[in-house]
Amino acid sequence: MAETQGYKFEDAHIRLGSKIHLQNFYYAEKLFVNSYYATRFAYVVSQYIKENLHNWLDNRDDTTEITLLGYGTYSELLLSNLRTFLDTYYKGSIYKFETTTIEDAEGLRVEDEGIIKSAKNIILIIPIGSTLTTSTKIRRKLSKYDNQPSIIGTPITCIVVGPKENIEIRNKFWQGFDLEKRMITLADGTNEKYFVFLESDWFEPHICEKCFPHRNDDGTRDWLKNEKPLFETNKVSVIPSTIFSLPVSKQAANHDCYDKSDITIKYLEKDNIAPTHHIIRGDNHFLYYIDTDKFYKNNKSKIKKWLHELRKRFGEVNKPVVLIAPEHNTNVEFANDVNEIIFGGTGTLIHQDPGDDFKINFSLFYSHLFQNNPMVIFVDDAICTGNTLNLLRELVMGGYNYDKERIKVISMIDRAAYWFNKTEDFEMYSLLSINLPPNRGEKLCFLCAELKKYSEIIDKYTSDLNLDIMFRKKKRKIEKKYYHPDLVNQSFTERSDKQERYLRRIEFINCLPIILDQTMQKGEESEPGVDFVEGELMKYFCKRFNVDKKIIGQKAIEDIFAHIPLNERMNILKVIAYPYFSLYKNIRPIACKLVLNEILVLMNVILSDSSAENIKYLMVLFKSIGKLNLNIILRSQIIGETIKIIDALPFSIESKLQEIERTKTELNKAKKTIEKGSQLTLERQFENLRLENAEKEERFLKGENWSENVSLCYLAAVKEIIFNDEAKSYRLECELAEIGNSKLKDLLIFENTTIFIEALNRIDKELRNNENYFETVISQIKNLINKKGQFNDFLIKLHSTLAENSDITINSDYRFEYFRMILNAIDSGSYKVDNNKNIELNVSEYPTYRIFLLVLTLKIFLENHKEVSEQIQDKMTFISHLIKEITGAGGCFITVRKYNSERVEDVSPVIIGTTDKSLADKEIDKGWLTYKHWNDLYGNDPSRYKTIYKADGDFSEFNLFNAETGIKSLCTIGITDVNESNNGDQNDDDIGYKSRPYGLITLYFSNEDAYSWQRLRMLMLIKKDLIGFLKKNYENDSFVEWVEEQSRKNLLMAMGHGFEGYLSNLKEIMLDSNVRIDEELKSKFEIYHSMLFNRIRYSRIFRSLQGNTNIKDILSTNYFTKEEINLKIFFESDIKKVIKIIYEDPKIQQSYSITPDIECDDWNVFFYKELLRDIVFECIVNAKNHIDKSKNQPQLKIKLTRVDKTFHLEIKDNGTGIDGNELSKLRGKGYLKPEGGLSMIAILWGKLFNLKLDFDSEKDKYFKVLIPFRGEEK
Repeated sequence: MAETQGYKFEDAHIRLGSKIHLQNFYYAEKLFVNSYYATRFAYVVSQYIKENLHNWLDNRDDTTEITLLGYGTYSELLLSNLRTFLDTYYKGSIYKFETTTIEDAEGLRVEDEGIIKSAKNIILIIPIGSTLTTSTKIRRKLSKYDNQPSIIGTPITCIVVGPKENIEIRNKFWQGFDLEKRMITLADGTNEKYFVFLESDWFEPHICEKCFPHRNDDGTRDWLKNEKPLFETNKVSVIPSTIFSLPVSKQAANHDCYDKSDITIKYLEKDNIAPTHHIIRGDNHFLYYIDTDKFYKNNKSKIKKWLHELRKRFGEVNKPVVLIAPEHNTNVEFANDVNEIIFGGTGTLIHQDPGDDFKINFSLFYSHLFQNNPMVIFVDDAICTGNTLNLLRELVMGGYNYDKERIKVISMIDRAAYWFNKTEDFEMYSLLSINLPPNRGEKLCFLCAELKKYSEIIDKYTSDLNLDIMFRKKKRKIEKKYYHPDLVNQSFTERSDKQERYLRRIEFINCLPIILDQTMQKGEESEPGVDFVEGELMKYFCKRFNVDKKIIGQKAIEDIFAHIPLNERMNILKVIAYPYFSLYKNIRPIACKLVLNEILVLMNVILSDSSAENIKYLMVLFKSIGKLNLNIILRSQIIGETIKIIDALPFSIESKLQEIERTKTELNKAKKTIEKGSQLTLERQFENLRLENAEKEERFLKGENWSENVSLCYLAAVKEIIFNDEAKSYRLECELAEIGNSKLKDLLIFENTTIFIEALNRIDKELRNNENYFETVISQIKNLINKKGQFNDFLIKLHSTLAENSDITINSDYRFEYFRMILNAIDSGSYKVDNNKNIELNVSEYPTYRIFLLVLTLKIFLENHKEVSEQIQDKMTFISHLIKEITGAGGCFITVRKYNSERVEDVSPVIIGTTDKSLADKEIDKGWLTYKHWNDLYGNDPSRYKTIYKADGDFSEFNLFNAETGIKSLCTIGITDVNESNNGDQNDDDIGYKSRPYGLITLYFSNEDAYSWQRLRMLMLIKKDLIGFLKKNYENDSFVEWVEEQSRKNLLMAMGHGFEGYLSNLKEIMLDSNVRIDEELKSKFEIYHSMLFNRIRYSRIFRSLQGNTNIKDILSTNYFTKEEINLKIFFESDIKKVIKIIYEDPKIQQSYSITPDIECDDWNVFFYKELLRDIVFECIVNAKNHIDKSKNQPQLKIKLTRVDKTFHLEIKDNGTGIDGNELSKLRGKGYLKPEGGLSMIAILWGKLFNLKLDFDSEKDKYFKVLIPFRGEEK
C-alpha cells in the first residue's frame, strides 16, 4: 500500500451481496470503527435528525421512545456517538433514545431483540450502502414483529457508493437521484437519505466483462484470458476477503535477535510432514503439519551440533538459569538436550501448561526460582503462533522484580508469522525457521471455511449421487483431525508421494515472501503492485528451475511458467491458487493469469497426449479454477472442448497404453541384452527408471475410469463456482444453450440448481413466516389431495399468493430477478444473456414456472405430512400424481425397500405409491429396470451408482400395459443418500462411500424421448425433502405394520388356496358313499377333510401369532400336538397314500399312475405329524400341477437326511421347472404367487419354526423343494 493510508480499494472488481460488482470498493468497516470518522459522521447524522424529528413524529401516538438501529456491528461506535449527541441536545425532554444493531446473519439477526420487540419508532442508520436494498430487507424483518415497529422518516445511509453516469443499471434499483437534497428514491418508492456520494461503476454480474470477457470472432480463444479475478465481501458488504499487503517473511523482522543464516528448510525431510490436512493442535489449524518428534529423531545429531554452536553464542552464564517448556509429549527430549548441552545441566527445567493452572499457583510453587534475577529461557519443539510463549511470559513476568530483558526462546522449528517475530519481547533461536504459520482458530481458518462450503453443497445443492460422493471425499480430506501421536503415525503409511508434494509446496510457501522481501529491502520498489510480484516470480522461476535467462524480459510470466516441469507447476498452483496466497490482492491476479493460460494450452495437448501427468494436471487446473472462482469453465467454448476431451479420453488412453506397452517391450529386450555379464551402467540405471515410470503410468491409466473422473472433477469445479452465485448460475444456463446434446450437458443442467433452490427456500421461508398465507396454502393442498391431476386452479391461486404477498412479490422483488430471467429463457427459448426486460410470471404462459409451483407444493406437503390426516397410501398416491405432473411422465410409481437389509434380494422393493391402481400389487423381480437400479444402488461398486437410469429396452415395465397405451421409455430416479464408513482410523484412503437408497421413483412415458433433464432437475430440488419423508414414513413401526398386514393378506389368500377344490372333493366323496364305502374312499375323505379343516386352523394360528411368541401354546390351543413319528413308516405308508390320491385325482390336471422313490432311514422323532403331512401334501400338489406332459412318465423323489438335530426333507419332481430369474425370486420370497400353496407353507414354516424353505430348479428338467425341520429324536 502507499505511504498515505486510505480506505479505497481502486479497480477492485468486487462482488457485493446485493448482486452487483463494483469497480471501486471503500473499506467502510475500517472507516467507521475509527473514532475520528465515526464521531464526525455521528454529528452530521444528529443534525439531520434534530432538523426532522418533530415532523417524523407528528400525528403518532407514542413519540417518547426512539430506537436507533444500526446495520452491522461495525456501526456500534457511530451509534454510541450519535446517541451521546442526541441525549445532550434533548436533555430534559420527553425523548428517550436506545441503540441496537442488526446483522446480516441467519436471515438478519438483531443484537437485542428485547429493544425491537418493545420499540415503536425506529431510525435506521446504515454506515455505507450501494444499491440500498438493505433498508428494504430490514423493513421486511421488522414487519414480522407483533408490535409492528416502523421506521420513521427516511432511512439514513452515511455513504453511498454508486455510478453517476451509468443510468441504466442504476435505474434497476433507484427511481430517483437528487444530488442537491442528497436523497435517493428506491425502486419501491421509498426514500433514503445520504451524506456522502462516492463514485464507482456498477456491473451486472451476469454480463460483467471482467467476469465474462467479450468473445472475439478471430477464431482464437485468447479472449478467454481477459477474465479478471473477482474479490468477495462479507455478508454486510463492508469487509473484502482480501489481504492488501504482500506476504512478509521473517527476514523483515528484527534480526538483531535472529540467526539470519538459519533461515532455511534444508533440515526438513518429506517424512517429517504429515500427509494429511487440517490437523488441529491447541488453537492452531495446520494445512501442513510437521511432526516434531520425527524431525527430532531424523536430525538428532544436527540438532546437538547446532546446540553446541549456540552454547558458544551464549558464552559463560554467571547467573541462575530457569528453562520453561510447554507441557506436552513432543518436546521433552529436546528440552533436556538444551539444558544439558548449552547449560551443562545446571538449569532448572520446568514443564508448564500455561492454560491449565492459575498464575497465583505458579507464583506459589516457583517464585523462589526468580528471586536472584535468573536468565529465563523458553524451550519448545515448535513455535507456531507464539500464543503459548505469550502466556508463559505472562506467568513469568507478572510480578517478579528483575531486569525486563528479552526472554530467550530456543526451538527446533519456528514457523510463526512475521508479526510475532517482529516483537521485541523475545530473542529467538531456531534450527529451522520457515514462513509457514498455521491458521489461528476456526474463524480465520480457510480449511474450516471450505468444510462449511462443502457441507452446504452436499446438504442443499447436489443432485447427482456420484457428485455427492466426490464432495464428501473433498470434505473428508480436510476434516478436522485433532492431534494425537497415533494419528500422525497412522497417516504416514505408504504416503511417500504425497509427502514429497507437500515438501515442494512448503518450499515455495517459504520462498515467496523471502524473494519479495529481498527486493523491498533494497528500496527498489516503493509501492509494489501486481507487476512487481510478477517480475519477482519470473526471476525466481528462471533461477529455481533453470529456465533460460534470455527469456526474462522477452516473454510474459505464463511463457516462463510453461518451461517449468509439470509436477512443479502443479505444486506452485496448489499454493498460489489456494488460500491464503489467493487472498492477496497482488498475487491472485497472477494465479488467475497462469491458470487461464495453462487450461487453454493443456486442452489442446491432452487430446493427443493423454499421459497420466496431463490427466492429473487437467484435474488440478479444474480444481484451481473452482478455488479462484473463475468463469472460464462456464463458457460454451470450454464446455464444448471438455465434452470432446471426456468423449475422447477412453480412446486416447488406449492409444497411450499401446505406446507404453511398446516402450516396455523395447526396454525389457534391451535389459536382457545388457545384463549378460555387464555391470549396471548409468545408462542402464536410466533405462530401469524409464521402465519403472512406464509401469507406474500404466497402473495409473488402467486403475480408474478417467473419463468419469475428469467429468466429475469438472462438474465439482463448476458447482463450487455457481453454488452460491445466482448470476453465474444464470450465465451457465445461457452458455449451455449453445452446446449440442451430450451426457455432460445433461449433468450440467441437472446440477445447475442454484437459482431454483434459492427461490424455493426463500418462498418457503417467507410463507412460513406469515401464518395466514401459509395456513391458506396448506388448506388448499389438503383439498387438492382428492383431486389428483386437477392442479390448474390451485396453481393459479398459489401464484396469486406469491405475487400479492408483500414479503415475496415474485414479479417485482429484486431477489427473484434471476429466477424470472431463467424461467423466461427456458420457456421462450431465448437465452440472450442481457435479456432482463420486465418479466411478469404467470401459470399459463410459463410452463416451467408452473412446474416450479408444483415442486413448491410438494415441498410444503412433504414438510407438513403430519398435519395431513390421510393414510400413508393416500399420501403416496398424491405424491405420485404430483411427480407425474412435475416430470411430464405418462405415469409414475414409487418403490421403497420392504425390509432393512444390505442385499437387494432381501430388501424386496415394494410399490407404495402409483398413479395407476393396477400397479399397486405388482411384484418387482429381476426383469424390471426398477429392480436393476435398486440392485446397483445396493452394490459395492460406486462406479455403478447412478441417480438416474433411462431405458427403452427389454425390461418388464414395458409389458405392464397394452400396445395402445404402452410404455415407450422408462426413467428411474434414486432418492438416495450416502453412508461413509471406515475401519476406525482417520486415513482418508480407508473411507468407503456406499449409497443409501431410501426410495426409487419410476417414470414411464409414451414417447421414447419424452423425459426432460429440465424437469428432472426441478424434481431433484426437493431430494432431501423426499429422503426425509421416506425415512420418517418407511423406516418406522407404521410401515412394518403395513408390511405385516400385506403378509397377513397373502397368508389368508394362501389359506384359501384349494379350499373350494377340497370342499368339492368332499361333496363327491359323500355322494360316492351312498353307492359304496371302502378303504380308498375313507382315505380320500380323511385327507381332504383334514386339509379343509386345517386351513381354518392355520388362519387362527396366524392371527394368534401377532404379538405372541409362545409357539407351543398357539399350536396346542389349535389342537396341534407333537407326537412320536416313525419317519420311515410315515413316508412309505401315509405319504404314499397321499401321493396316490393326488396323482389319481382327475381334478388336478389329469389322472396319473406314479411310483414315488422314497429314501428314508428308520428314525423315530417327536414332531407335529399333521403339519408335516400338510406341507408334503402342498409340495405334491405343486409337483402335479407342473407335470411336463411332453415327458412319458411323471417322477417324484422324496429323500430325508439329517445333519445334527436338523432333518432335511427333499421333494423333487421332473416337471416343467422354473428359470433362473424365477428361482432367484422364489428363494428370496419363498413363493412366486402370494395365493399359492408354496406361499402358505413358506410363511407358516418361517413363522412357526423360524426356518426357511430352499428351492432348486432347472427349466424343463426338474423342481426341488428342501424343507428343514427339527424333531426331538427318541
